[in-house]
Amino acid sequence: MYSPYADPSILFAILLIVLFMLVPSALVSGFITLLFCLLDRIRSRRVQIAIVLAAGIVFIVGERPFHVFVYTSLGANELMLLGSLFSLVDMIPQAFILGTGVLVSFLLIRDHLLLKRAWAGLFVAGTIAITIDFLKNFMTSMGSNPGGTSEIYSIPYIDVIGRTSEVLLIFVIASAVFGAFIFLRHTSAVTAGHKHRKGILAAVAIGLLVTTPAAAAGGLAVYIATLFSNYPKRLAPMLLSLATMIVFGIGGSLLMGVSGMERAVDIFIIPTIVMAFAAVIPFVYCAPAIPKTWQPVILLAGTAAADLALSAIAIFLDLGNRLTADPLTILTFAEGGIIFAALAFVLGKYVITRHDRAQSLPVAEEAP
Repeated sequence: MYSPYADPSILFAILLIVLFMLVPSALVSGFITLLFCLLDRIRSRRVQIAIVLAAGIVFIVGERPFHVFVYTSLGANELMLLGSLFSLVDMIPQAFILGTGVLVSFLLIRDHLLLKRAWAGLFVAGTIAITIDFLKNFMTSMGSNPGGTSEIYSIPYIDVIGRTSEVLLIFVIASAVFGAFIFLRHTSAVTAGHKHRKGILAAVAIGLLVTTPAAAAGGLAVYIATLFSNYPKRLAPMLLSLATMIVFGIGGSLLMGVSGMERAVDIFIIPTIVMAFAAVIPFVYCAPAIPKTWQPVILLAGTAAADLALSAIAIFLDLGNRLTADPLTILTFAEGGIIFAALAFVLGKYVITRHDRAQSLPVAEEAP
């Protein structure tokens, strides 16, 4: 079971590493933003997404041939032997690959973000997502077995699988950030006019940072529910969420059973996806009874609370990790996520009802 808590010295070291990785992440994100500005000249959103996906597939499949070409053909050139220039050429396909996850996530939900400067939101989300991806790769390389096992290299298309899982990681993190954008906008709306508005918003921002793993699941749930808001009925989104949750849960567990595949399958991102879809199922059912302005607020807060409660129970009862080689394990946790999220949404609905009643009560006039 992943936990947001760790030794303070480890957290400080990770913070320094993150700050160091922000520079290359911002450069890559700037390149992605430039690609978006060029892509934005195309009016059709579907064509934009199709171009990004096609380019991403081409670069993922052609990454190894590109490396072979660079090392064999350009490596003999004395100018190309300069480390910085060689790294710059080698970084181009990586930027396109990483950009696939960020751009697709952004293009799918751009109309719902209502950003005044779309490129700024894309740059921020891209920098965060790529920094986390770099940090994950760094932590993997510094693990107890950084070299991995020899069996993984015998798996067909392991490079394609690894890069595809990295794009999925980027997509999920960027989607969680965009979901947090929607959450913060609605939080600002529901606190408008409150005398402690600035303090509430500051506390919310700190809460998102402190509960980052759980808040990421909540942000992803907001992203998914926002995309599902176009469906006129509730049954289709609920069934689609259930099916996706089962596919990712069983698929991730089965891949974890393959020797060496833990390097290609991120043990954090799969439980986050499953938890987000698990929370969306009861939310879609409860959403009609919740005011639209409050829906993203209740969804993110309820999902994060459910995730934290589930994590606390698993640690207290020593139930083990969510993602194991046994598919029933993660599905059992997913069932618990559905139950806890449903309870959180019912509680949130009750709090909103009490709040609205208190606001609608007439204020008693003071006696002269």
